[in-house]
Amino acid sequence: MSTSMSAILGLIFLGLANASVFLMFKLWGYPFDKETHKSEAPPSLMLLHRLIGYAYAILYVFMMWHMVPRLWNYQVELPPRTVAHLMLGITIGVLILVKIAILRFFRHF
Repeated sequence: MSTSMSAILGLIFLGLANASVFLMFKLWGYPFDKETHKSEAPPSLMLLHRLIGYAYAILYVFMMWHMVPRLWNYQVELPPRTVAHLMLGITIGVLILVKIAILRFFRHF
């Protein structure tokens, strides 16, 4: 993958993250019925938030699929910028897995 394509995908990744967060802030403003566990938020916005989340996760996997093999191109030790990217990438992956686990298995929390 070229450098410009990597930068474009990174900006799309950042844009999806911001869109998801700010859409969730809007959705939190709607009343929530605790007895029926149902929000009064528009279903179309809930679906949009879910689709943005899927796109974010798919883009994460795609970028990791192309970035991790590039680690073996380094001959000696990893430069600090690469270590920082590696730590951030692993952290984002762990957070995505925790979020999926909460949404799928621990919804009662």
